[in-house]
Amino acid sequence: MSRIQNTGRRFAAVTPSDSSNLPGGAADCFWIGVAGDVELRSEDGASTVFKDVQGLLPCGSLRVLAAKTTATDIVAIYGAP
Repeated sequence: MSRIQNTGRRFAAVTPSDSSNLPGGAADCFWIGVAGDVELRSEDGASTVFKDVQGLLPCGSLRVLAAKTTATDIVAIYGAP
């Protein structure tokens, strides 16, 4: 079983956007406070919708897209610099 090697060191509330990347750069993972769908754009430009997510979403991303994201209270988590 693999374990997370680094813990979050910086955190930022997320406002989903279809046009802007996260101000702090690519997040290492996300905390989803209120369940719903989350659409992420990866560093290579691919977009994926994660369905009915709540809690820790262990996926890195440059952007949380607004159009298909229904989850709320999203926090970006950044690892150690």
